[in-house]
Amino acid sequence: MIIEMFGLPYSGKSNFALYAIKKIKNYEFYSYRSIIYKDLLDDNKINYIEYFYLKLIEKRREQIHNNNFFFRFKMLSLNFLILLLPASYEKTASIINMNYKSFLKKNSFLRFLHLTKKNENVIKVINWIEQETIGYNLSKTKKDHALLNSEGIIQRCLSLLIRLDLSERNMSKFLGICPKPDILIIFNDNKILKEFTANMNAKKRKIFLKKFNLLIKLIKKNLKKVKIFQFSLVNREQILSDLRTYIR
Repeated sequence: MIIEMFGLPYSGKSNFALYAIKKIKNYEFYSYRSIIYKDLLDDNKINYIEYFYLKLIEKRREQIHNNNFFFRFKMLSLNFLILLLPASYEKTASIINMNYKSFLKKNSFLRFLHLTKKNENVIKVINWIEQETIGYNLSKTKKDHALLNSEGIIQRCLSLLIRLDLSERNMSKFLGICPKPDILIIFNDNKILKEFTANMNAKKRKIFLKKFNLLIKLIKKNLKKVKIFQFSLVNREQILSDLRTYIR
């Protein structure tokens, strides 16, 4: 079972993921990244210090958009602890690439991504997608694991849209050939959308709003076999109840 969330930064994805993990008791969730780290630890490819280091990096990444004072303080503490640990992200990233390179071979989706116009930010997104693709494929070999991702591969289409002028054709191709979750929770709040586009000029705002709304339509069109929820605070508990049912 793979669950992903989709939405703009600060739309509540991470908060709901944490809430779901807290409320759905007696069940251990993984993410695309954490399932990789656990597999490396189980196979003695990394030690416990490196595993702990990677888990802290993941926790920091999950909370990067949380502006709550408590979480800001927590982030400072995490950063300090990460600096103290005798581990290197470059080393562990190399271990991941070496051990799971077969998961990235002959992949038409990744070949498509590498044909996109690249800059430093786009390369960063593609690197995220490659690691998430490894986690996706690894989860298919571990049927008893459930993955809950506050972001995921579908979210990366939005990540690219924010950084590139993606055409409708390329968005459709991305969504048509990318690995798909079992459940997708969409966060689409008009207030967040207005805040996100507040600093754009009128022309750029109009183009982005048009493409963002188009992307959501294309998601629903291309992910017909995926169970899609539209999140709101009103239906939060119902979504939680449905997640419990699907996981069982």
